[in-house]
Amino acid sequence: MFYSIHFSPEAIDHLSHFVEYYNSQVNNLGIEFYHELKHGIDTLQHFPKMYQIKHKNKRILYNLRFKTNVVYAVDEALRKVIVLAVVRSETNPNNWKSF
Repeated sequence: MFYSIHFSPEAIDHLSHFVEYYNSQVNNLGIEFYHELKHGIDTLQHFPKMYQIKHKNKRILYNLRFKTNVVYAVDEALRKVIVLAVVRSETNPNNWKSF
């Protein structure tokens, strides 16, 4: 059974920022970042509990190439994954716990 994917407004802002930043560094690198992140997030449709809970109901999808984390939660009742934030992996966990 599939889970639907939903993005918080903050996560959309974060994602846009990263795409713009990487595109400004190397031509089309932001597009590569987006596709790699999308592939990981799409996997959550089938396996939303693939990653362990890190804080309360929040889980982390790691992207090693771009050193970013996707902070997300799973709503079992509505069968959806809510992407809360996209942050650098070295971000202080206290900063993403508020999402």
